[in-house]
Amino acid sequence: IQSFVRKFDRGAVIYFSDHGERMDKNRGHNSGNFSFSMARIPVFFAFTKTFAAEHAQQISSLKSNAERVFTNDLIFDVLIGLAGIQYAGYDPGWDISSPRYRLSESDALTLHGRRRIIEDFESFAR
Repeated sequence: IQSFVRKFDRGAVIYFSDHGERMDKNRGHNSGNFSFSMARIPVFFAFTKTFAAEHAQQISSLKSNAERVFTNDLIFDVLIGLAGIQYAGYDPGWDISSPRYRLSESDALTLHGRRRIIEDFESFAR
């Protein structure tokens, strides 16, 4: 990733997995044996200096939203927002790089919309 960032003048790398695994109990990613560890996945963003300078507000929003809940179902709105594409279906409320990002822990869903992320007490225990 660092070589990409150094090699190109303008660009971004976004990495995320489509799902997690539950390896300790041989569950794999079978949704019939769902556990919240299957829904916890990494996401990271890397930007060239030029891209970061041109998108300073979005980078700032990513940093300020870093501890907020995010699901990879929303990656489309993030990509549209970061790319600056005008699209009628874009919702900045679903774009974690937007200052208007609004997904709350109680509204976030997983498992095809059948489970609320807030049920994951390991992640949200305070």
